[in-house]
Amino acid sequence: MSYTVRDGNGALQTFQSQTPAGVNIPEHQLVDASGNAVLDPIQPVRSTALEANHVLKNTAGSLSLLHVEVSDTGYVMIFDASADPVDGAVTPIWCQSVAGATTLEFRPALKCANGIVVAYSTTGPFTKTESAVAAFFALVL
Repeated sequence: MSYTVRDGNGALQTFQSQTPAGVNIPEHQLVDASGNAVLDPIQPVRSTALEANHVLKNTAGSLSLLHVEVSDTGYVMIFDASADPVDGAVTPIWCQSVAGATTLEFRPALKCANGIVVAYSTTGPFTKTESAVAAFFALVL
């Protein structure tokens, strides 16, 4: 999979990304509100083992696409944070019930001021009880 963006000189640059087997991620060229290509390249982030959460980015950024593989039914929670919040009462910026493989695509990208953290919880949407049964694959700016 390749992603094309404009560099600081206006030239198109193509970046290669590995996509997990069986995941269909469409071609992307992120643009701003005026239709101009963004200058920052999309960065792929992925789990290397089953886990309960993943810090996709620990500084401000945007989430374009999130693919989650789980073996249970639960909730995917996204937090505008630089570290994973403790279990218990939470206020995610996004929460969705999932079962099996789920792909979430955000157009325009979901902006976060503090960082981007994703977690898998067996409870939700405002109570987090993490379970390490998820694999996360994301595209972030």
